[in-house]
Amino acid sequence: MRLPVVWSLYAKPAVVILVVVCRLGAQDFDWAPTYMLPFRIPTLYATVGVQASIASMHDTRVVDEGARTCATYGDGTGFIGAVTFGGEWWAFPDAACAASIRLGWSNATYLAPGTVAPLVTGETLRTEYVLSTSRFMVGVQAAAKKRAVRRYGWVGVGTEITAFLTPTMVQRERVVEPQWYSFATDPPSREVRLTTATAGGTNVHVSLTVAVGYDLSLGVGLYCSPAVEISVPLTLNLTDFRLWRAGLAIPIAFSVR
Repeated sequence: MRLPVVWSLYAKPAVVILVVVCRLGAQDFDWAPTYMLPFRIPTLYATVGVQASIASMHDTRVVDEGARTCATYGDGTGFIGAVTFGGEWWAFPDAACAASIRLGWSNATYLAPGTVAPLVTGETLRTEYVLSTSRFMVGVQAAAKKRAVRRYGWVGVGTEITAFLTPTMVQRERVVEPQWYSFATDPPSREVRLTTATAGGTNVHVSLTVAVGYDLSLGVGLYCSPAVEISVPLTLNLTDFRLWRAGLAIPIAFSVR
């Protein structure tokens, strides 16, 4: 007697493992050398950089102390150059806090109408007074930046406190017209120095800074953040020293941990 053969089919459950690889870097840079080994993404950086800005300055005290003639100067224009040292902490993958110290130099030029006198040729002599100032500056800045423009673009807002030390002032008079006229100096010149002086005191300036920049990876744990910066004064008293500036900042960040 043959016994029937019964075939049984047992369904075995399938196991599917889905592996998702994603970058969680503070700056979203692909710095991981391999995804097979642990890699700690840096979040704390030291920074060093340079700043260059054009500026408009309102400085009543410099204008008053620097004027040795009956000249009425207005606001000045000039240039500010500085080196920066600081740090940057990425508290979140898309947001960071930054602080820095600025050491630099500011130069400004103030203009005022000068002499108006008739010449024997029938022409009119016109000159202008030029007051040039130069001063050392030390400042600190605290700011926050947030990813906002594409993948590596960002915007930042901060507060800056800067001390502008005692300025050195040079006052000159120069010919505007006619083009052939020169002062009776040896040798003849279209510009003559009137005074050189040093004003007293230090100006402390508080300002609001807004920046738009872009982070560029230079290697593992190293990146550059070129940015356009605009700074406006927070001083309420119109007679105080005030400064507006716009320029370029180029810091380089080195990973600390």
